[in-house]
Amino acid sequence: MYLLKDQVGTVECRADPQAAFTKLLSALQSLGVDIEHANPNTGEVVARCLTVFLNFVLWRCWSDKLLFVLKSDDGIRTIVIIYSLPNLMRYKVHNDEKLTEVDDLIARLAANL
Repeated sequence: MYLLKDQVGTVECRADPQAAFTKLLSALQSLGVDIEHANPNTGEVVARCLTVFLNFVLWRCWSDKLLFVLKSDDGIRTIVIIYSLPNLMRYKVHNDEKLTEVDDLIARLAANL
């Protein structure tokens, strides 16, 4: 369980939760997102992905991880809720790190599910 998390988007998948979980893992791997932890029993996937989810004038809140939670809407539809997990200790991006745009990732994920 994560104490700090901020919902950044949702994606609908027309499949039962188990099939949606498999499709989500496959889609994340095809998009080049590193999966840190995947639990099919709880329907949670934690992926390592550097994003900015709050951007004020002189301050940015960085997130090192995204949490994907699968919720069954009915028997044939599953909702994937995407949360950003903030890292309050991070204050910059190193030269070897790649920043991922959350909106772009969500759009590509929706197209793959």
